[in-house]
Amino acid sequence: MPRLIKLKGKRKNQAMTLIEVVFALTLLVSISCYSYWAMLKANEIADISRVYTAAQRLAKNQIDQILGNTPFVINPQTTSRVPAELTLGTTTQAVTITTEPQLNIQNNNATSYQVVTGTLKTVVTNISNTTTATQPQYFYQAVVTVTYTYRQRSYTVLMSTIRGSDL
Repeated sequence: MPRLIKLKGKRKNQAMTLIEVVFALTLLVSISCYSYWAMLKANEIADISRVYTAAQRLAKNQIDQILGNTPFVINPQTTSRVPAELTLGTTTQAVTITTEPQLNIQNNNATSYQVVTGTLKTVVTNISNTTTATQPQYFYQAVVTVTYTYRQRSYTVLMSTIRGSDL
């Protein structure tokens, strides 16, 4: 059978003092505020990343059109056939960058989109070397640039490719 220990005299430090309670609450509130700020910052970074990914998708789609459209035939002796996407020079067009739908936290049934406007610029140059080869090879280089502003900050997505003649 365990023995009970009796304390003689008044027990000291039975309860927390007011200073200890205030200090504990201050610490708890500080940690809560920092956690809330960290979640807001993480959400902001996720928004920026979603818009950047959507801009990359636009640039990649333009590159796919440049590489995929046929026929691309450059032959000085006959008629050359060049797709509209590979016309030499610079083309600029306004684009709307739309992110994938995200579940809205406040209303579980609704989805939210990020819609940002920007410009898509395509520069096509002829980089063929026809002077040294006995049978010349024809190549075009395309540089696609998507530029937009999101949250008072400018962003640029740049992709490039080289397309050779089909013949």
